Amino acid sequence: MPVGVIAAAGAGRRIGPDAGKLDIEVRGRPLLFYSLEAFQSAESITSIVLAVGEDVVDRWSPPNCWELGITKAKVTLRGGSTRQESVRLALERISEGDELVVVHDGARPLVKPEFIDRMVEELSDYDGIVPGLPLTDTVKEIARDRMVLRTLDRKDLVAVQTPQVFPLEVLRRAHERAVVEGLEATDDASLVELTGGSVKIIAGDRTNLKVTYPEDLVIAETFMGGRIE
Repeated sequence: MPVGVIAAAGAGRRIGPDAGKLDIEVRGRPLLFYSLEAFQSAESITSIVLAVGEDVVDRWSPPNCWELGITKAKVTLRGGSTRQESVRLALERISEGDELVVVHDGARPLVKPEFIDRMVEELSDYDGIVPGLPLTDTVKEIARDRMVLRTLDRKDLVAVQTPQVFPLEVLRRAHERAVVEGLEATDDASLVELTGGSVKIIAGDRTNLKVTYPEDLVIAETFMGGRIE
């Protein structure tokens, strides 16, 4: 049974120094609500584990989520100081009877329920399935002094997104090994790769953007409709 893990403990400082990014309202709902709503509507997802900042754990507790129609919300926990730690803590709260985990960044509010379901269906015999998009910009590797070292061949590169899907035990082992060996990564697929797992990229969704900067909110509003409060 696939469990959704939504990592939403980040401070969102690039939005603004006083902003709790996922509490910013779009169409009268906090940004985080839209990721939860998508996982609620996804037929493949049986339950949701949510990792948030310490100051909003009560606000996003399961009873409060239920009032918003997010009845699949089962656990809300205080996330860690990094995304990686937040996911690891969330994995510890998933029951042994669950077989798959679908990890998503709460800052991607435009994810579609049917996209989540397709990701789950695609897992097959792999250790991970990750959505990715071909790069359209030229990519250059630079040194610390900002001088160009080389230009990378973008045809062999993709920009990855979430949700990312893994067998639960595969991802647990990857996180456990990361703690022991001091491995750090910006997404869960990287940890699975570092521990020898097979990860497949499938076509991502260009509307599934990550809200990082203020202008991203404008784009999110455009896709959602309505007005940012």
